[in-house]
Amino acid sequence: MGSFDYLYGSNSDQNVDDTKKTGGVRDLKINGKTVPAIFFHKPDEPYGWLSNWYLCDFELDGMKFSSAEQYIMYQKCVLFGDNASAKKVMSTDDPAQQQAIARSASGFIPKVWEGIRQTVVEKALYARFAQNENSKKLLLDTGDAWLVECANSDKIWACGVGLYKDEKNDVGNWQGTNILGFALMKVREDIRRETASVIGSQTKSGETNSNHHEPIEFQGKSTIQLIKRGITKFKVDAVVNAANSDLAYGGGVCRHIFDDAGVNEMKSACAAIGGCKTGHAVITPGFNLPAKFVIHAVGPIWRDGEHNEKKLLYSAYKQSLLLAKEKNLHSIAFPLISAGIYGFPRDLAWRKALQACNDFIKDNPDYNIEISFAVVDDDILKLGESVRKDLGI
Repeated sequence: MGSFDYLYGSNSDQNVDDTKKTGGVRDLKINGKTVPAIFFHKPDEPYGWLSNWYLCDFELDGMKFSSAEQYIMYQKCVLFGDNASAKKVMSTDDPAQQQAIARSASGFIPKVWEGIRQTVVEKALYARFAQNENSKKLLLDTGDAWLVECANSDKIWACGVGLYKDEKNDVGNWQGTNILGFALMKVREDIRRETASVIGSQTKSGETNSNHHEPIEFQGKSTIQLIKRGITKFKVDAVVNAANSDLAYGGGVCRHIFDDAGVNEMKSACAAIGGCKTGHAVITPGFNLPAKFVIHAVGPIWRDGEHNEKKLLYSAYKQSLLLAKEKNLHSIAFPLISAGIYGFPRDLAWRKALQACNDFIKDNPDYNIEISFAVVDDDILKLGESVRKDLGI
């Protein structure tokens, strides 16, 4: 098998004593806050199965790929019209060779690749983990830990600090952007949501199942309710997308809304708008959704709570509701904005969401609107009800 034999090893390296190897589960400092994190790099090191170079077959776009790296490098060549190099990438299972071929591909335009590369890698990772049960379980078992690729020389896909350096344990020391780590976290959230939805849909006949796929339709005065149901199943005037500022096709809630609405239609509608600032909202048709419209609200990325995160999250809800009123919409379903990959503490995310909605109802006594929160996770639902009770809403 040549120079990349280690890529075919078992996942047993995750059992290596991390007192001897500094990869694996550790505490990560983020401006004084500590969160659990999993650090990884090569396939033969702790948690190496998270690497794009790890060999794990999957099918995508009608083709079979041996690793996420192979798909990414293939797409890099195809995107810029170098089909000869793309064919060479597919002729080898060695990720190092694939990378070298793609780097020398003709027609490459850096700015174009920078714009599309995250979408490409997320698509590869989703296919790889969704199609392989063992890999899927390993990914889901990482819980809510941050996933961080470590490499001194890689300041794009990795954090820019080596796996065996203590500096990696503090985000303030990072020299890179950790694109791969964040992509893995998005894919993990996507698979987690879909797994919860499937489990709910398989509930035995006669049992209460709030995750079934019949759309919900609301009528009445202003209310706030938390419902265990995927957001694309609400038959309301508008559902809210937890959007990114580019209004691009993303992961999690965003992926589900685009997919169910019609990816091409939603992409075109969002491209026509051109973007949205954090804390603001814009609106598009719902296309194939039961909802008439989609309001795209951009929540903040949690940093440390000292960068207007709470104010911006409150604003994202408020602006969505004001937009609904402007369009004379009287029923709306929200996800829990910013509480996924954006890292907003969930109890605080619930608090700001419920406060914003309750304040809107109080400030608009002559305007009736039925507000729902779509939740698929039992623990998150229970947390929301607890926060709601604490607020007296």
